[in-house]
Amino acid sequence: MITFLRNLARGKRAKQTAVLYFSLIASLVLGIASSVITTRLLGPQAFGDFKFIQTIWSTGMLFVTFGLSTTGGNLLAAQELPGSERSLMGSLLVLACGVSLFFCLLMALSSFPIGHVYGQGLGDKIRLFSALVFVFPLQIFLQEALRGTNDITTLALLNALPQLIFIFSAIGVSHWVGFSLNAALLLSVFGLAVTIIVAIIRARPSFGYIMKGIKEVLRNNRGIGFNIYIAVLITTITAQLSQFSLAYFFDTRMVGMFALALTITMPLTMIPNAISTTFFKHFASLDRIPRKVILATYAISGVTLLVFIGVIREIILLLYSEKFIEMVPLAYVCAVGAVLHGIADVYNRYLLAHGKTRVLRTNAIILGAISVAGYVFIVAWLGAIGAAITKLMVDLAYFISMLLYYGQKRR
Repeated sequence: MITFLRNLARGKRAKQTAVLYFSLIASLVLGIASSVITTRLLGPQAFGDFKFIQTIWSTGMLFVTFGLSTTGGNLLAAQELPGSERSLMGSLLVLACGVSLFFCLLMALSSFPIGHVYGQGLGDKIRLFSALVFVFPLQIFLQEALRGTNDITTLALLNALPQLIFIFSAIGVSHWVGFSLNAALLLSVFGLAVTIIVAIIRARPSFGYIMKGIKEVLRNNRGIGFNIYIAVLITTITAQLSQFSLAYFFDTRMVGMFALALTITMPLTMIPNAISTTFFKHFASLDRIPRKVILATYAISGVTLLVFIGVIREIILLLYSEKFIEMVPLAYVCAVGAVLHGIADVYNRYLLAHGKTRVLRTNAIILGAISVAGYVFIVAWLGAIGAAITKLMVDLAYFISMLLYYGQKRR
């Protein structure tokens, strides 16, 4: 095994995978550190409100991209000349700005029904920050564009830098003026905004042929991105239903517990994520996923899961204190699902690189149905552990379906 991994580590793509993986790990470590700081400064209830508002933002973003970011990423992956890549990226950024303006309006309008259902205080917060959420669609477009151009270094920066900025800013703000829910929300947006500016400068987009690139993206979107848009819309909205259900049937404190369990298990998806992202541009020219890539994904993910299960209880007690002890069983269940989801993403990226978007859309409908049933009925019955069980069920179904679709593609 050691010899196998040593041989695998040689070459440009292996090094890119390592760079991206460690940036994702750094992002997670920083994310956990920021959650430790935030939970201690805000307390369980205000932290639950913070995570719930972030859920609103991330859910709202799903409605506004219309698959354009995915289409742009695929078109960039097919470009061979650096000049054409930069020109298309410039067009994508202009599109992203239009989408961002629409997203700001959507958040302002949606704050009224959200306030009616979940409390006027939460609605007021969402409305207060509606102009600042401009940065979130830009982040999505940049991530897809950087995957398409295989600019792993800038993508790594986009993953890790926002959390680093948030941590230092939060420490400074809490020391000088005091920390509050408003401060947490403002600093999370500020860190991302600074990172996006840095990433755009590094990517050096060209704005000479904006309309040509926009027309190309719109022309190809129906066949590529829109199917993925429907798939992501269904799977992610139904996944976010867990937190809406927990807030509705119980309270936002339980939302915070489940969100932390998802955060702390995220590293288990990162090795497969780094592999699939690094090989995405290469997948398009292959008739199968290289055997060494599959073996490495399964082996490293399995070992990481065993280590995680062995140490996670003590880590939770160390980082979050006894107040968050009920998160431990949630983390165990979510960990298994995270490994299955991460491995399935490798097959998903291969199918996406080959344009099998209709298959991914159909699969999303099936997974969405499982999510809705679980996140409504099982959550209402069992609470946060019901949400974790539903997450595991969906991840298992996702893994099995991606494996079957990949087998069909090879035949």
